[in-house]
Amino acid sequence: MGERIVMSLKDDLPLVIIRPTAVTSTIKDPFQGWLEGVRTLDGFIVNYAKGRLKCLIERPEIIYDLIPADMVVNAIVGCICSAFQNQPLDLIYHLGSSGRNPITSSDLRHLTFTFFSQNPWRDRHGRPIKVANFKTFSSIKTFQIYMTFRFLLPLKVLCLVNAVLCNRFQALCVELDRKFEVVMRLVKLYEPYMLFEGIFEDTNLEKLRARGSENGWWDDEEMNMNTGSIDWSDYIMNVHIPGLIRFVMF
Repeated sequence: MGERIVMSLKDDLPLVIIRPTAVTSTIKDPFQGWLEGVRTLDGFIVNYAKGRLKCLIERPEIIYDLIPADMVVNAIVGCICSAFQNQPLDLIYHLGSSGRNPITSSDLRHLTFTFFSQNPWRDRHGRPIKVANFKTFSSIKTFQIYMTFRFLLPLKVLCLVNAVLCNRFQALCVELDRKFEVVMRLVKLYEPYMLFEGIFEDTNLEKLRARGSENGWWDDEEMNMNTGSIDWSDYIMNVHIPGLIRFVMF
């Protein structure tokens, strides 16, 4: 809707629509302002490091479509530069890595496990939190079955005991029931993203990058927008998670 409104009001102004996927921290040297708050995959990383995440809905081959923040900025600047040179612009630019350099769910899980096995997060008492490989479920149905037997049935038993003992555990029953409902609502909300199998083509971005490089409008290294150049293992282990720890988790 917003894109259509902009298109109808642009008149003779050059217009491009930038569609980034999940934006992560910068490709190198993250700093405050580039990485703020827990978002996209960071929620998984933070909760796993702190021992809160025991299971996950995923299929190992599912691709996480990530793009570092500075590559998004570089693409925007590149579009402006191309327009300034009176070059034709494509209307829509998908900015992502799924088509050119995918990272899978199992890749991310392995890298996160490896990092926090070697560099454990410490609780408020200074004790290291030992992480472990967690349960994975390939569908909402199998997750619901697990939650029913692991949490819902024990909760029903507790509520029955509570009724027999004249509401002695009423507050606990209410709190556990609330937490259970919140978890199930969140899982339902994020289901389309956790099991999404789409791949976004970035042909227009690659054409822009090649055009700028060929015409000498910018230096490819300084204006890096090539997702194919990302070494995911190095980026996750040595850039993204350390930046997350330094600027978000503390």
